Amino acid sequence: MAGNIIYRVPNEPGSRKDRYYTLFTKKGGEYTLQLADGTTIWLNAATSIKYPANMLQDTIHIEVDGEAYFELAGNASRVYRVSVPSPSRDSLQITADNAYFNVMSYPDEPVTSVTLFKGKALVRLDSSTALPSLLLVPGQQAKPDAGKLRVVQIADSSDIIAWKNNRTSFHDAGIQTIMRFVARWYNVEIIYQGKIPDKLFTVSLPRDAKISALLGVLEKQGARFVIHEKTITVIF
Repeated sequence: MAGNIIYRVPNEPGSRKDRYYTLFTKKGGEYTLQLADGTTIWLNAATSIKYPANMLQDTIHIEVDGEAYFELAGNASRVYRVSVPSPSRDSLQITADNAYFNVMSYPDEPVTSVTLFKGKALVRLDSSTALPSLLLVPGQQAKPDAGKLRVVQIADSSDIIAWKNNRTSFHDAGIQTIMRFVARWYNVEIIYQGKIPDKLFTVSLPRDAKISALLGVLEKQGARFVIHEKTITVIF
């Protein structure tokens, strides 16, 4: 697995305002961007981000496909507008100027989410101009639900950004949720054999733990695995 690489993005004030760069992280990789205004963005594995070359704009448009954690530098002269796709083909749009938040929009995840940790942020469905934006405050999470946005209060948000803090952490999570993470972080294929139970699992390990250690924790809770090269079969 690749280590976390920090890339300090230079500003290109002479570039056209519609010129963008795209950065990708592979499965098993992660990356940190530091933009010219002091904004820092952590990218999780299997994520792409599109950002402008010229930061001298009133609105900084960014697109994320995958998962990213943003710490926006407060700047009264500009706002950030972050768009993330959703499995329903609607996109979430987050607008903020001094906020910390996590976005998660992997194509294989059933739900897209935005979780706010600091500041305030406006969230709306990008495809619906008829619906008003919702104001998120710290501890709240927004998700698309049947063409509308649903906001829920998160009692413990530590699992959501465990990846950014170099931890693998799931509490009372379904096996498929955990194995989707395993597939992205360890770059393996997952196959299921038997009926998948409703049983919930808990895992808390350093992010750089070997896959054998993670599977061992799950096996103690009733899961079984057969490993063949880069394929893991989950057996129930």
